[in-house]
Amino acid sequence: TFVRWDRAPLNFDSFSCALIFCQLLFNLLDERTDAAFHQQLEFSKYDLDTWLDREFESTMIPAGLDDAFVYLAERPGLWRLLRDMLDSDPEKRTSSISALRRFDGILASVEEKGADAAAKTSPEDADGEFFASFLRSIDLYETKGGAEGGAEEGAEAKEEKVATTTTAEDDFIVPRPLHYVAAFDRTYPLGLVLSEIDPEDEDGDGDDEDEDEDDPGADFLAAWTTATRGSKPGEVYVKGITEGGQADEMGIFEIGDRLRAVGEVPVFDNGFEFVVDMIGNQPRSAKSVKLHFDRRSTGRAHKYREGAAHKGKVVGQGAWSTVGGRKAQEDAFVLHEIHDGKANDVLMAAVFDGHGGAAASSTASQLMPSLFAAELATITSTSTDNKASSSDLRTVLENSWDITCDAYRGGCSNNEECVADYDPREGIVLASMTSKDLVAGTTAAAAVLSVSEEGADTLTVLNCGDSRTLLVGRVRGAPQEEEDRLRNKESVVHFSTRDHSPSDELEIERLRNGWLAKGYSQPKRSLNRFRIPVGDYSYALSRSLEGPLATSCGIVSDPDVTDVDLVEMLSEREDGTIVIASDGMFEVMDNEQVGREVLKMREKGMTANDAAKYICRMANEKGTSDNVSAVIVYLD
Repeated sequence: TFVRWDRAPLNFDSFSCALIFCQLLFNLLDERTDAAFHQQLEFSKYDLDTWLDREFESTMIPAGLDDAFVYLAERPGLWRLLRDMLDSDPEKRTSSISALRRFDGILASVEEKGADAAAKTSPEDADGEFFASFLRSIDLYETKGGAEGGAEEGAEAKEEKVATTTTAEDDFIVPRPLHYVAAFDRTYPLGLVLSEIDPEDEDGDGDDEDEDEDDPGADFLAAWTTATRGSKPGEVYVKGITEGGQADEMGIFEIGDRLRAVGEVPVFDNGFEFVVDMIGNQPRSAKSVKLHFDRRSTGRAHKYREGAAHKGKVVGQGAWSTVGGRKAQEDAFVLHEIHDGKANDVLMAAVFDGHGGAAASSTASQLMPSLFAAELATITSTSTDNKASSSDLRTVLENSWDITCDAYRGGCSNNEECVADYDPREGIVLASMTSKDLVAGTTAAAAVLSVSEEGADTLTVLNCGDSRTLLVGRVRGAPQEEEDRLRNKESVVHFSTRDHSPSDELEIERLRNGWLAKGYSQPKRSLNRFRIPVGDYSYALSRSLEGPLATSCGIVSDPDVTDVDLVEMLSEREDGTIVIASDGMFEVMDNEQVGREVLKMREKGMTANDAAKYICRMANEKGTSDNVSAVIVYLD
């Protein structure tokens, strides 16, 4: 309870005043946003630092909060005062009289010294380390836009050949993520050695003496030098992995992986101390910290062959994912290179939009790349030249998805409890607890293409659900000036997948036929949308990976698979770009908007990594109520 009449009967007033003050400060004046704020505070146990961390992570500095944080930054001590007024323990909560005196003192300090002078007061002393770090991150986010990117884009062609991860005996291929998110338990050391680049230390070890080629450290230095070539001072990389630590147990880290963000706060080139500050000052209630990394491609160490006109050549890739309007992240993405040391270099990009928990999306994102690699090895081992054709890649993609679906459904018991649905790092169960009918599911939008030195003539796209894959580019010869482009009605979208919605005519026909043959549920209109009844729930999509009950009701995992002719597309369009995103993006933006914004970012020189980040941010700012994930691949 927030009232103790016998010990602190008047301290409830300060709690109410702080709530109203926050509503006015953050412009939460309508019923929906007011109710959402109360719900968010309760979810954060009325800890403003925790609330800010979650809100910032989910909305990437929403536009409606900008003025509020300028106001707070100019009045040091106000954030701490609001935090003390909202303390859930009435006896620890500051009283109304004390709060008023502190507030008057803050305002008097601003009036006496001026807002600029007051803002120079140490934020750490006035409002705490976390809020000070947050204020610094706002400045960084606004001023360092798409300028960074280091050696990510277009640098692969200059790299030297690096040995691929294969075993000669059985041609086992290990898929290699180019962008990934790792969640660490905050109660234990990360097990990572992070370091920023010293521009005066050419070999990267801080030692000016010559290296012994027989020294075991020589291999490390070679890997470090190759991975960080062309990097900016202040960028932070993985320089070591502690044996037996969390990072070592994950088995995904390599020397030279670049740290891109702590949570959803971009690192840019702000240096090691900034990273330590952000990791160390997470809210006490946070049980995990998520770090975003990317790495150089080794599969495209070659130069693309000259003369392969209009074949697709990958010149950049990136991915990003945000919580958006949800309490938990249920999306997952894949951005892997798969190369076998023979003639096959493949890029796999995918987004999995989970619902009812993260078990299905997490399972699919972990299984599918490895299954794709295993299927690829099987097919190429029987070919005369060990080379996979476009039709082979299609078969491998279809097979890997089918096996993923079978493996997931096989992991769900007969009473519909999904065995993978408990997240030990977050300490929460996201599904299968409120009803026997609820099992976590996921959509899938995936694309694969060859990144061999000849380039790719085909993009193979798999779609199951309402996440989308777009292939966009500007029509050759279209107006170059921005004003002319606004008047130009030529679409930038060359290809788009079809949403599997219960209102789609093809899906209605499929479900009707399935009702007669298999007893499928039929779409019913509910809350202005068509939905498919499944036990105690109704689903707003007609295809996805689900548990046995939903599958038996007609929500099947059968995908649409399409081969897109890249030679034709790139002969007609320039700046060809692949965009794969979850439906949280398309809830607030249509295909054309997404395509134009991404192309505009590319023309301004923004890396694919930053384009993915900013298009997710744009969806958040437009008010999406869902998680948002995007994978972007630049073609040339």
